[in-house]
Amino acid sequence: MHSSTVQSASILGCNVLIVGGGPAGFAAALMLAKRGWSEITVVEKRSTAQDYEPDKSFNYMIDGRGQKFTDLLEITDKLAAIGVPSSEFYLTRIEANGDRKTLKVPLIDSNRKTAYWVPRRAFVQMLYQEIQQHWTAQITVRFNTRCTAINKVRQWDGERLEVTIEGGEPDSVQRLEPRLLIGCDGVQSIVRSTLNTWDQSGRFEMQSFPSPSSGLRYKVLSLPPNFPLDAAGKEQTVSTMSYAIRGAFRQRKQALSLGLLPLKDPQAPRTANLVNRPDHYLWQLKTGEAVQNFLERAFPQLPMRQILSPEEADRFAQSKGGSFPTPQFCSGLYYRLSAAAEPKKSIRESIRESTHEGTRELTHEGTREGTFESTHGGTHEINSETTHETTYETASGVLLLGDAIHCFPPDIGQGVNSALEDVVVLHQVLAEEGDDWERSLSRYEQVRSPDVHAVVRLVQVAAPWQYRQDWWRGKLWAIGFAVRLGLSKVLPWIHPPAFFLVQNHQLSYQEIWRRTQSTTRILIGMGVIGLAGLLGIAMIIGSIQ
Repeated sequence: MHSSTVQSASILGCNVLIVGGGPAGFAAALMLAKRGWSEITVVEKRSTAQDYEPDKSFNYMIDGRGQKFTDLLEITDKLAAIGVPSSEFYLTRIEANGDRKTLKVPLIDSNRKTAYWVPRRAFVQMLYQEIQQHWTAQITVRFNTRCTAINKVRQWDGERLEVTIEGGEPDSVQRLEPRLLIGCDGVQSIVRSTLNTWDQSGRFEMQSFPSPSSGLRYKVLSLPPNFPLDAAGKEQTVSTMSYAIRGAFRQRKQALSLGLLPLKDPQAPRTANLVNRPDHYLWQLKTGEAVQNFLERAFPQLPMRQILSPEEADRFAQSKGGSFPTPQFCSGLYYRLSAAAEPKKSIRESIRESTHEGTRELTHEGTREGTFESTHGGTHEINSETTHETTYETASGVLLLGDAIHCFPPDIGQGVNSALEDVVVLHQVLAEEGDDWERSLSRYEQVRSPDVHAVVRLVQVAAPWQYRQDWWRGKLWAIGFAVRLGLSKVLPWIHPPAFFLVQNHQLSYQEIWRRTQSTTRILIGMGVIGLAGLLGIAMIIGSIQ
């Protein structure tokens, strides 16, 4: 049905086509528009920017790294208006017996930029509003639209991109011919998958690395704003407060905790993340009533029947939720299509050269007229046959950003921040190359690839056991974390844990990974020396006895 529509549809040209209208896609569009680019089209499968997706209703912490982008767009003040600052981050821990303790989470470094907690939906909506208010002449956003096919079309002047997009209506199929295609469409990127079929070198194949948090399943409960913390309703949640609510069960397959992150809007629904192994009892519950019964027993300190509506319990039971991905990245960040072997010529000049050896006639591509001196000592006489400017055909190109090139569990809160930094790096490269995107493509890959690799490796070690998925291993990791932190305060060659280092936006991911590896080698060396010393002392004592 759609093939006939595609055949009859006209091919529409555009300068830039961005697949994916999430944070990375909107950020890329805004950055290019600010640089003076036009005819930018963003296609997004959601119906609106403010669609509420319960299983994607998590919070972002936009730190100094992500604020490089908001500073560039001069919208950090708008971010502050919708976010809860890390400088005012309070946590209330509620035990199963009802005991509560509230503490202010200490700042790691008061000199670093304040980070802001903001719901994903609010952040995406903020970026979209920026487009609507200031950049509609340069940016077109097409919601309820999917990219369904990407093809290379060979023409007389080289290869061209032909992208098929499909809207919500059965016959709303169009073909676009962008000069630049940017894939911001996540880990299941159709853009990257297409490049992987075009390029058999493996550059666009995701390389995966193991992590203790990979494969953990999650679902999100949507709870009422300011819901009660006791049956009498004397105490209610505070929107700007974070909560860690511990469950009553201790068996691994039933143990559960609720985590609530802060919100600026007191009328917005509160979302509680439930993260556990795939074999947890929670994932076996198929009805809303079963969900309510289990949560009521798991959290006796909460009036769960008042908090959790039957409708939300039913939705939660039917939801597939999601799972944390394996840390992964691809080394290829761009692809350039082939241009014609020769430029399109529109000027031909006849040049008569007089030299000591004789006279010869040359042709020259250009627009100049007159004479110039030869290196041989003669003169050149130039007669232009045309007055048109030389036209050189430009190849089409493809670029990848965000989760399309690096994807990992949310252990260190760098998913959105690394994506926004991708956009900032692209901006810097375009500025260096005078907005020549053909030169910028390879330069962007050269500059950004080391950090793409490094952030994925950091996720493996920074905080993978924070979800209480294994009590003993979690304790061992916590001990190692504390040892690094303590030694870093007294030994200058020992660096703090990677979880702290990554919050310093002035350090590249590559530098943080280098410091983390250096500290690991030093600690291993210290451990070997210490063990050898103990063995030596034991041998001396044994020989004396």
